[in-house]
Amino acid sequence: MKTIGEIIRASRADRSLSEQQLSSLTRIDVKYIQALEENDFQKLPSATFTKGFVRNLAQALGKNPDEWVALLRRDYQAATNTATPLYLPRRRIRFSFASLFQSQMALLLLGSLIFVIYLGFQYRAVITPPALEIINPQKDAVTISPVTIDGKTASGTTVTVNDDLKITPDSSGYFAAKLNFSPGQNEIKVSVTNRFSRTTTKVIPITIVSQ
Repeated sequence: MKTIGEIIRASRADRSLSEQQLSSLTRIDVKYIQALEENDFQKLPSATFTKGFVRNLAQALGKNPDEWVALLRRDYQAATNTATPLYLPRRRIRFSFASLFQSQMALLLLGSLIFVIYLGFQYRAVITPPALEIINPQKDAVTISPVTIDGKTASGTTVTVNDDLKITPDSSGYFAAKLNFSPGQNEIKVSVTNRFSRTTTKVIPITIVSQ
């Protein structure tokens, strides 16, 4: 009884095709054609690819693909000395309670670390006063009244100017107001308070030359 390799070689010879010519015709690497003809299954790729090679070779040489695949399965079983059909071997999954416990502990530690970091940010937000930047007027500026006061802080805060005028910054934290001052030396006191009652205050001395 001829092997699949002998049948492929004989069919190729009947068509007067070299291994290289058959490779060009089927786009199968020469080394795989040689391995099939020699029944060297160790040099072949996975079972799925090997069966595909055999089908393509059978079609190119005018033979029945199903018959050749059946011969391949028979020879493969004989070569490997097993009754198991030709298929891709599956890796065994080993279940281990120890590995499961370690995975759960790793997830628990990761979750705890994320929670601690979150608490750290929240605590920092509670104890840290809000930022405050006065854009105008500059310190010791000499200007005329009314004076435009603008700056930036955190959104969601309340800005108070000279303990009287309250301003709500926009979503970007920008705020602005315009106040009248008497000629001479004046001070502009700007305070910003966040939702945790933390306050930042800046005092800008200015000189008004006229109204």
